Amino acid sequence: MSLGRIGTAGQTRTKHFDSPEITQRAADKLVAEKLGKAYVESR
Repeated sequence: MSLGRIGTAGQTRTKHFDSPEITQRAADKLVAEKLGKAYVESR
């Protein structure tokens, strides 16, 4: 997942999970946190 300001390269984090379901839940949680902090989805 990449996060950053518009016009910058941003930051990339890589995490490994045991199953696709756990991975999806973690991604959904992170997106919800960021959207709550006034971030917007770009892709």
